[in-house]
Amino acid sequence: MSDDVDRLHRGAWSDSPVLTVRTRVEAERGRWVLHLDVVRIPDHDDYVVTHRLGDYASHAEAMTIARFVERGANRELPHPPLGF
Repeated sequence: MSDDVDRLHRGAWSDSPVLTVRTRVEAERGRWVLHLDVVRIPDHDDYVVTHRLGDYASHAEAMTIARFVERGANRELPHPPLGF
């Protein structure tokens, strides 16, 4: 198991609070890929962690899922996004 995956399973990234969560959709090999970017307080070199959530056949479907995921993730934050 790689060091990054091992740290993820041990919860090394869960030590610092999350500042914001963003989704992004990118075209990749004819599919639309949904990524989740988690930004934590920059106390480590890897304070932005990107997760690939899935790929979709249409851009509209990927954008719909991205909105749902981002709204749900932001709802779990202890404060409004970016502290506002």
